[in-house]
Amino acid sequence: MKPLITACAPNVTILATSGRCDAPYAYSVTASGVPAASYSYSFSGATTGTGTGTGSGSIFEKGTTSVTVTATNQCGTSTCIFTVTVQDKENPVITAPAAVTVNVDANSCAATGVVLGTPVTSDNCPGQTE
Repeated sequence: MKPLITACAPNVTILATSGRCDAPYAYSVTASGVPAASYSYSFSGATTGTGTGTGSGSIFEKGTTSVTVTATNQCGTSTCIFTVTVQDKENPVITAPAAVTVNVDANSCAATGVVLGTPVTSDNCPGQTE
């Protein structure tokens, strides 16, 4: 009997792991059929890859990944398709340079040539704007 998907994971949105730009996600996909089905998966979108098994517990990159799990036996195949969306809600960090105290230029109300320093920034998702 051709495999029949009996449980397909729903579309899901998860948060990136703190300090990272990705997150692991475990899900369940099951199928019935005789003989018992073997599973394979493919990821496309933010995360790409293929393999044997369902792929549950894989690390997903920030963005949306389409997951296709295929159950196969000698009588045929059946597929389950869903999405895993990873969002980065962690704010970037900025550290201001040290305070600067200067005197005004002679016979002036202003100071020139003052070096203010450079702030230091970091983000768990380098190059990201959100």
